[in-house]
Amino acid sequence: AAQRGAGPGPGGATQAAQVTGTIVGRVVDAGTGQPVAEAQVQLAIRAAAATAPAARLLTGPDGRFVVRDVPLGNGQLTVLAPGYMNGSYGQVRPGGPPLPVIVTAENRVQQVTVRLWKYAAVSGTITDDANAPAVNVAVRAFRRTFASGLPRYAPSGLGRTDDRGAYRISSLAPGD
Repeated sequence: AAQRGAGPGPGGATQAAQVTGTIVGRVVDAGTGQPVAEAQVQLAIRAAAATAPAARLLTGPDGRFVVRDVPLGNGQLTVLAPGYMNGSYGQVRPGGPPLPVIVTAENRVQQVTVRLWKYAAVSGTITDDANAPAVNVAVRAFRRTFASGLPRYAPSGLGRTDDRGAYRISSLAPGD
């Protein structure tokens, strides 16, 4: 038995059990608080020894997910879902800074909530002074931001009018 590694001796010595944690979470729509089903959750952990392989999974119909056997350390939890901006744990506004998920030996179960914001869209119709449709006109959307307390406008989307003068610009970040 010792030669096969099943008994006492160098081949049969057991390694110390690695301490791991669990992350229990929920993905919700930031506007309504409703769960987001089938969102892709990605977890990358920087463990004390090295970077652990990323975990990827989908949320259930209730927006919940569980990641087991998470090595102790700091990590980044990112969520992707169709129709929503990419989100991370700790964001309180679209595109805001994330917080790390910290799994320690004392706090081996982390409960997290990730909010996702739906993309916005702008649409309308452009006509000329005779109320005829303006065809093939470029329409641009600008996002208002602030730098040093002053408003700045950054390009955010582009569209063109069709033969009815109608346009739609989608996949815009919510905001002004």
